[in-house]
Amino acid sequence: MDTTNYTCLIVDKCQEHHCHMCHDSRATSKEDVVNNTNDVCLSTEYYRKNKLSRAKIHKCPHCSYETTGPKQTLINHINAKHKSESDKPFYCSCCDKGFAQAANYEKHMKRVHDQVVKVTKTREQRKPFVYIIHLGKDIPSSKNTIARVEYYKNNKYIRADKLGQVKYNDNKFLSQSDIHYDNRNNYITFTQYSKSEFIQYSKLIKKLNSENKSNK
Repeated sequence: MDTTNYTCLIVDKCQEHHCHMCHDSRATSKEDVVNNTNDVCLSTEYYRKNKLSRAKIHKCPHCSYETTGPKQTLINHINAKHKSESDKPFYCSCCDKGFAQAANYEKHMKRVHDQVVKVTKTREQRKPFVYIIHLGKDIPSSKNTIARVEYYKNNKYIRADKLGQVKYNDNKFLSQSDIHYDNRNNYITFTQYSKSEFIQYSKLIKKLNSENKSNK
């Protein structure tokens, strides 16, 4: 896989319900800090509006629970309420107790078993490194969105280290809000990888390509 021509894009998902400069460690100027904070605000504002409009609702297939928040909220609910202890994502082999979220598992291990266990990812580990773009089912109608979709067709792999430097149409630069807007409107979908995950992904692809060549 050729990774030299990846598009550059930073997309940090911040699902806190307040705005803060949690990404300022990567900023190199006041303008960078403002841009990162604005991206967090856009994400928070989207969920606030969605709570009122209920345009996008995630419904539990097992009960009447539903949420207008991120899909991960529904996943956490299913893991907590509808899975057996042994099937939950974080399982304590000491006392056969399961946990839906890593933080609760870590607290349990420390409080009950006096063991320090770290399964939660650091901010650096959570930080997206590359996005793999897949074209969606819907077709945009506006000039700029059409231009972005055309850009995605030729740039499937989008890296995450030069947000705002990629020009996709005239004087328009690709931004975090653009890619999430296109995803919400089904123009694209994407899979995100951290740096370590993408390294593993690349190794797997190279291995599969090598095996395919050997079988020919």
